[in-house]
Amino acid sequence: MGETFLGGVASPYIGRLANDALRDGFTTRGYGLYFTDSHLIGVPYKKITSRTFRPAYVISLIWIVSLVSLVAYAVLTGAQQLYPLPAVMGLVPVALAFLVYLSPRQATNRTRRQEATSINDLVDQPQDLVLERSNISQVTYQFPMISILMKSGEWYYFGVGSWGSGYGHSRKRLTVLLSLFQRFCSQSPPISMFDRRRNQVEILSKGEIAS
Repeated sequence: MGETFLGGVASPYIGRLANDALRDGFTTRGYGLYFTDSHLIGVPYKKITSRTFRPAYVISLIWIVSLVSLVAYAVLTGAQQLYPLPAVMGLVPVALAFLVYLSPRQATNRTRRQEATSINDLVDQPQDLVLERSNISQVTYQFPMISILMKSGEWYYFGVGSWGSGYGHSRKRLTVLLSLFQRFCSQSPPISMFDRRRNQVEILSKGEIAS
């Protein structure tokens, strides 16, 4: 009998972390987590996120280089009026529009189109993580992070933060993701799952206590 596909969530607001410190950055920003009755599968969508944010980064770089060049010119020549300055400063709202609204929206739409809806869809996806359900000891959610503890003692971390125009969308997707984690952990035998919010711990699924 084959595996049963439970569902999955792909979003530019999900990212795989190198460790439990968000400040150390994402190894992959733009990620999908998929669940079957026996595996948790991770799929990176970093290329999609990078492509959609590239225009914002390019415009920001142009603005920085142009501004530095104008300041250097003024210092070297003693120029009192910098006529290109208004045009250079006009790049600021353009860059912000891309960073806060246009790029996040585009990244969300493109990632959703790539989201797998069946086990067959996952075959062609670039999986970088496959965890055996039987080897998972505990799952903990504490915004903005989901932590997975393996029975071997190894940890896996995922950031689930949001920004810009995608905030409302990412919160909805996070709700779906937590629901899938709970369903995954509630399968037999159950896996312990904890929701830690506001210094309170809610037990979403009760499994064996890790030794």
